[in-house]
Amino acid sequence: IILANLYGQIADAYKKMRDYNTMMKYAEYSHNLKNKLGKRSIRSIHSMAGYYQFCGQNDSAYNYYVEVSKMIEERNEIRKYIFMLGEHLGFYVHNDYTTDADICYKTICSIENTEIPDNVFSAKADYNMICRGDTDSATYYLSKAYNVSKDIKKKQLYAKELYYLYKNKRVNNDSSLHY
Repeated sequence: IILANLYGQIADAYKKMRDYNTMMKYAEYSHNLKNKLGKRSIRSIHSMAGYYQFCGQNDSAYNYYVEVSKMIEERNEIRKYIFMLGEHLGFYVHNDYTTDADICYKTICSIENTEIPDNVFSAKADYNMICRGDTDSATYYLSKAYNVSKDIKKKQLYAKELYYLYKNKRVNNDSSLHY
């Protein structure tokens, strides 16, 4: 397992260096070794989805995202892995997997009384804007993402998106100027 984890870290290093072919080689070494050892975890499968998405191989990424989503639901660990589901929702929305986006959105909305990370609110905003065409809900969730985020770069992106949403609605110019 140490070797499998080491291969995963090497894959991450190649990802940072933007050498995607080598990244995938080490990611697959890691994944295959964990598979042989029976140590495939939600996080390791999720990482594979991310690697494939990073390489633009969306069909392969999709298969891993679906597998992870099923594992999270089967184990009833939605609260624990809600940040992953937010990433999945964003992937489904931006890659036209509408049915999966609907299911993921309903799963995320079923969570109550928990601390929800900014990426989940952002994905919910994207879902409402792209899949439903509902700018009011998109604005609501994006402002929640803005308020929850502790990362200044993300806050800047959320503020920029909010500015354009408010500006395009032409309802509240003070709000667009605020952001």
